[in-house]
Amino acid sequence: MKTAEKLKLAAHQIISKEGVDALSMRKLAEAIGIKGPSIYKHFSSKDELLNSLKSEGLDRLYHLMSKAVKKTDPPIQNLISLSMAYQEFAKKHPEEFKLIFLETTSLRGDLEEEFTGNNPYGLLLVEMKKYAEQNKLLQSSTELEAATYGYWSLTHGMVCLKQTHLKDFKADFMLADQLALNAYLQGVVK
Repeated sequence: MKTAEKLKLAAHQIISKEGVDALSMRKLAEAIGIKGPSIYKHFSSKDELLNSLKSEGLDRLYHLMSKAVKKTDPPIQNLISLSMAYQEFAKKHPEEFKLIFLETTSLRGDLEEEFTGNNPYGLLLVEMKKYAEQNKLLQSSTELEAATYGYWSLTHGMVCLKQTHLKDFKADFMLADQLALNAYLQGVVK
């Protein structure tokens, strides 16, 4: 295994166990048995390393979410399935989820910018567009982005509540989440 890959693996392990704030270049060097300065041959900064991990995490999330989309399912079901896959990723990989969405900024700079790579939000946008076309609504791209952003915000909020405030709360969140997501989507139609 190449040193850069060893560094990313060790960084991922530190983040998973201790959180992003615990990651330092010194700790990372110690974890794989090299001197601190030699890390900079592979990554110019901690931010570059974190962006590499973020990109790989986004790829994993994208692939999990893309598996949730079934061509034979109606768009409303695919939107709910995408949300459930997003939440499953966050539950199984909480520190990686935080790195992707809470510790770093979006790779997309504005609404005019095209999506690059495997973008989970892009999957939501595609299914929301199908849903809008099926129900003859959301005529402009701005309305489509707003509806998708609202849906993603609802999904993301569910994750954040379950990872923080409701962490120890005992409830059937899956059913509640599906009902809330469905209610949002039904409200978009009106």
